[in-house]
Amino acid sequence: MLSFIEGVFGSRDFIRPKIVLDCHNVESALWWESNTDREEGWRSSLARLRYGRRHRRVVEADRRALEFSDRVLAVSRRDADRLAMLAPHRPRPALVPNPVPPWALEERVLPANAASRPVTNLLFVGHLSYPPNVEAVRFLMREIWPRLRSEFPDLRLTIAGRSPKRRLVGWARGDARIRLHADPEDLKPLYDRCDAVIVPLRSGGGSRIKVLEALACAKPVIASGKAVEGLDLEDGVHWLRAENPADYADAVRRLRSVPEVARELTTSGRRLVEERHTTAVIAENLKAVVDNLLRFHS
Repeated sequence: MLSFIEGVFGSRDFIRPKIVLDCHNVESALWWESNTDREEGWRSSLARLRYGRRHRRVVEADRRALEFSDRVLAVSRRDADRLAMLAPHRPRPALVPNPVPPWALEERVLPANAASRPVTNLLFVGHLSYPPNVEAVRFLMREIWPRLRSEFPDLRLTIAGRSPKRRLVGWARGDARIRLHADPEDLKPLYDRCDAVIVPLRSGGGSRIKVLEALACAKPVIASGKAVEGLDLEDGVHWLRAENPADYADAVRRLRSVPEVARELTTSGRRLVEERHTTAVIAENLKAVVDNLLRFHS
């Protein structure tokens, strides 16, 4: 029967279900980074030698998935570029950014003095068993927080997320100014109570929904460049960049001393999310991808 159909219509492709591959990460790039970027100097070179052969197998798995798919979706331009390099003869992956959770876009009634009150409550949110987040919390608590705690005695830090590692729980218990919320049922009250969100990620892939949540909730974001990778944000307009403890202290100092900075960041950040990351916008992007796919194969 298939031979008959192919003879009449010229192809059997139209009867095969169309496969759309949604790449939240470029797995081969994330795997390589997770296994090599943590090391420095000769250790980095050794790690590259050690994992090179296995990495080639992961790259090949990514490439086969791309070859098998009729259309590929990427959450950022950088990921789209990486995927295009893996399968250059295939159509370029379509850019479909991650949506922000609807609850984060709810209107909020802020206190009258919200724009002028000092930044005293910082928030970190993330899955607390995910290695890049564990690494970020370790960096935050061991290197960034001591600097912030000594310079700003009234500062408080909240860490929230699922399945915290036992050692992370122990770190939090050692400081009365740190509050750990394990497995929170609702993140909205935590965002409402904080004055700024801190995201010191140094590894990981995809695009950061935790950053989008903070922007949607109209909270200033202090973060590493890695933390906002793929979101096309502008430093000083949508977020404040910080890479080392001194940078994070400078950013907190700036928010505390110039309230207008926080107001401008939150306004620009919320506007960006509304323009690019709502479910309605994402639905339109996906509809365009599906319509194009059906036209191409019709």
